[in-house]
Amino acid sequence: MSVESSRHLVSAYDRDDRVTRQLTFPEPLTIFDSTLRKILLTPGISPPIDQLLAIAGSLDRAGIREIVLNVHWWGDDRPNSREWEVLRAVLQSGFDFHVTVYADATLPREGNRITPLAAIEQIRSLGATTIELPFLVPRAGGGGAASSLGELEALFAQAADAGLSTVLGLSDVGRVDFEVALEAAQLATELGCTRVNLLDSYSSLSVEAMRLFCNDFRARLDRPVPLSMHVHNDFGLGTALAVTAATSGVHPDVSVNSISYRSGFAALQEVVLALELLYDVRTGIDLGQLQSLSDQVSACTGLVNPLAPVTGAHQYLRDDAEGILDYLRDGREAFPAATSCMAPSLTGSRMRVVWGDRHATSTVRAKLRQLGLPDSGELVTAVYDEIVRAVDSATTYPRWVTEERVEEICRVTAARLGDGYESR
Repeated sequence: MSVESSRHLVSAYDRDDRVTRQLTFPEPLTIFDSTLRKILLTPGISPPIDQLLAIAGSLDRAGIREIVLNVHWWGDDRPNSREWEVLRAVLQSGFDFHVTVYADATLPREGNRITPLAAIEQIRSLGATTIELPFLVPRAGGGGAASSLGELEALFAQAADAGLSTVLGLSDVGRVDFEVALEAAQLATELGCTRVNLLDSYSSLSVEAMRLFCNDFRARLDRPVPLSMHVHNDFGLGTALAVTAATSGVHPDVSVNSISYRSGFAALQEVVLALELLYDVRTGIDLGQLQSLSDQVSACTGLVNPLAPVTGAHQYLRDDAEGILDYLRDGREAFPAATSCMAPSLTGSRMRVVWGDRHATSTVRAKLRQLGLPDSGELVTAVYDEIVRAVDSATTYPRWVTEERVEEICRVTAARLGDGYESR
């Protein structure tokens, strides 16, 4: 059974009522993007601001309508200069997306050299309209730093006086006292909170636990308010957790290429494509720009994972004989694509083949015919052997020969063998 369109082919089980009746998506679903702030938090990366603005522009054009930026004071009287300048530049650039500013200076910290009110005023002075106010909930069973509801109420009043709308940030939600977190959210909604951001930054929730937590939290709120979920990828489950949150009525927070510190974040391209193709949910994101967005962030950060889902270099790379034969017979844009449930063009990518250790004389014959060369046994054998020698000459990744090089080998070998083998 399958569900087919002109560019993707997925299982009909995805639409089975026994699956879909368990799902509750936000309507409309919003993708919250954290790419810029996560680039700034990734060790060893410090791109020029103009590159970050270029990424912001691409996110805007791709359909992102909500982004989150950080400003950390870390107890000092001045904000981190890099985050501050990026925030200033983004706010002054006139993008269509809305910006929420997370401000750690509003947390109660012993020895803070800036007051929450001063931090709020500084953020407002840049033209920001929404601030995320973090609230520290004690760990389940006690322990850990905590904020008070009185402090939260005072912060909301100060933000309101400054003309800012407010988001409540609840950290480490999988391990803290659920009742206290819920009480803080109830108070925040009474005070006019526009969203509650739930953060499982330390990857404490399993996929099943994520569904249970989101459903419980939504069900217990007295006043409906948009919820978002912030997850990391410590167990390789970042995308699964973000998608699960979305299927439980909570908006996902993502970053392009899973960029972030540690093992990364929920990946924008993975979450968006899964929601669109597997769950038939409109995200508002232009799927055709996913590949270029990913390539842009890779070029900016220098971090490239060829095996990354959706946009990694190997996603539409084929080196096996069957894949090469399909490609040579049907063309680059054929769909269904070899060993894939989606067409490369869906995400702005393209199929390509390389010749490594898994090609065969059948692929050489097909290539020769495509080039208008004879597919006689002598020429096939000579070309095959030449490709093997070229592959074997490489001792490190990538041990393959590109299609362009194979075509050159075919033509040179045909010319070397003489009459009857030149291109017809």
